[in-house]
Amino acid sequence: LYIKYLLFHEITHILAFHPYIFSNLKMSGTTLLNSYIVSNKVIEKAREHFGCPSLSRLPLENQGGSGSIGSHWESRYMLGDYMISTYFPDMVISDITLALFEDTGFYKVNYYSGGLFKFGKNKGCDFFNKKCVENNRANFDEFCDVENEPKCSSSRNIKSKCYITNHYYIPRNYRYFSDSTKGGVYSVNYCPVPYEEFNSNKYYFPNHCQVGISDLPNEFGEKIGNESLCFTRSLLPNYSETNVTSQMAICYEVECNTNNKNIIIKIRDDE
Repeated sequence: LYIKYLLFHEITHILAFHPYIFSNLKMSGTTLLNSYIVSNKVIEKAREHFGCPSLSRLPLENQGGSGSIGSHWESRYMLGDYMISTYFPDMVISDITLALFEDTGFYKVNYYSGGLFKFGKNKGCDFFNKKCVENNRANFDEFCDVENEPKCSSSRNIKSKCYITNHYYIPRNYRYFSDSTKGGVYSVNYCPVPYEEFNSNKYYFPNHCQVGISDLPNEFGEKIGNESLCFTRSLLPNYSETNVTSQMAICYEVECNTNNKNIIIKIRDDE
């Protein structure tokens, strides 16, 4: 899975996602500190995704080295799309990136991704106008404010924890906590998000509900598979002797009920 998205990522740079292409096709704009995509189809799809009808530009990455700045989506708004600049275990191809292909004029696009990209979905213009965290509290459920609190990624594919750490220095406009050294992931403008750091000595994506591995006792009913999603729960089997925190992230098999427009969560042999 990781190698597949890495290949998609690099091929996309060759085909469409490059500052030279943006500039020559007049798809981008710049301010003193940032670059943006302003092309029509991208903005149409971004407005639709975020639920912000006044959105006129979508930010590109403004941190990192020359290979990152201006040639990837800004992770603060597009975390989980495969064209951000950093490793993230929950990658999908968004309709917004597909729209960028179409805006070059070189490609016809089949918007097949089926709404898999969930980060910032329907959060409105406030998602761009407000900080991720204010007064030590997260403004949106894409972000978090309690260090190591068990969480699910926005797509519900990954069992995660709230990533907050102490940094040597955080720029003033990226400080969200009363402790000015406290922040989240650097590439997400120091916003704290549910995140699992990559460890090359471990199985790829060990906390992924579809392709990972479970280390929980059978009594919890966790199931890893193609039909599983992540949920947070505080319930334990009434006969459990396992010591866990009051809340945990866990993978359960789900079934869509299209008639009643709901989902059935399967916990062991129960629903």
